[in-house]
Amino acid sequence: MSPVTPRTPGQALSRAGLLAVLAGGMILTGCARTAASAPVALLEGEGVEIVVGTHANAPAPDLPPQVVAQVAEAVDAEKFIGVIAVEGRPRELQRPLPMSVTGDTPSARRQSDRVNTAAVGRLVLDATPATRGADLLGALVLAAKAAKAAAIPIHRLVAIDNGLSDTGPLDFTTPGLTDADPSDVVSTLKRTHVLDAHTFEGLSVDLVGLGTAVAAPQPRLPQAQVRRLEAIYAAIVRAGGGAPTIVPLVRAGAPVRTSLPVRVVPADSGSVALGGTTALGDGSSVAFGPGTAVFRDAAAARTLLRPVAEWLRPGSGHRAVLVGTTSSAGTSSEAADLALSQARADAVKDLLVELGADGARVTAEGKGYIAQPPDRVDGVLDPAKAAQNRVVRITTIR
Repeated sequence: MSPVTPRTPGQALSRAGLLAVLAGGMILTGCARTAASAPVALLEGEGVEIVVGTHANAPAPDLPPQVVAQVAEAVDAEKFIGVIAVEGRPRELQRPLPMSVTGDTPSARRQSDRVNTAAVGRLVLDATPATRGADLLGALVLAAKAAKAAAIPIHRLVAIDNGLSDTGPLDFTTPGLTDADPSDVVSTLKRTHVLDAHTFEGLSVDLVGLGTAVAAPQPRLPQAQVRRLEAIYAAIVRAGGGAPTIVPLVRAGAPVRTSLPVRVVPADSGSVALGGTTALGDGSSVAFGPGTAVFRDAAAARTLLRPVAEWLRPGSGHRAVLVGTTSSAGTSSEAADLALSQARADAVKDLLVELGADGARVTAEGKGYIAQPPDRVDGVLDPAKAAQNRVVRITTIR
């Protein structure tokens, strides 16, 4: 299956700016790029199903320039466009309809293009939620069904939402879920019949602004947590037969005007508590490759642990206790769990010492799977609880 294709970050337009672009019929150039940074052209005149967050805890809906381009191209080619709202119970704002262009002269047809494009933009800009909460995955599944059922099937979904759902099959307010192994999440969704190999079959799915398009009271997530969120959604689309594209987009601005709340998804602290205990899991900067004691991002791990190493410098009198634990999944035996958890605790200790900590004041122990919390219900793995077990806990003592 195709790898996730990142796109360069975009800057969302203001409402006034977007309306001006839409009314002017301006066609902007998409800035997709593959993992090797080779430009990827948008398919000319492609139909599109737009999935847009209309819920609280996010900036008011708008369209990034890349999406304006896709809408304008679809209108010009008289392709189908549909719009789905992300909220507690996702709903169709516009079923896929052909963007018929009228007029007997080139000037009249261009004017018809502008009217149709602006109408889609206004539908998005004016959207407000009808139900409390947010459910991006539910909206994506609804959009996929609508795209495939269109008279001329649509092959591209574009989702503009932070993905911080608090209801539906992915409730990221559940402790540990943003740190979960994407493959564990996919397995759960398949087992509960939310997802199968055909859910997104034949669809390119652009995921715009995951984890970053937030508004009060939702705090910003640290980069490591955003990357984990992106990995979860990308794995879901890929497992459903689709081709995911991650489009980084930092959005700010006035929040959606609504009295219908969305629960806050906790943000990892992004630091180690000095004089307390911090769990360093897969959503932190100190995360390991699956089944290994190799840091997923060594530079990020160094950045996070450097202040701790300074605090543990020789002569400080401070101490640290590192305890590695594992989930009940992925290893073949209790001995393997113990060995992996010990190796990960040792890796954190070694990096602290390399950064200047007094190694004699740092202890590292692996305990394997200790079921804090138990991560299986009737023998079935719970991805969020598994993530809470798959950590190295660091306790710093003054």
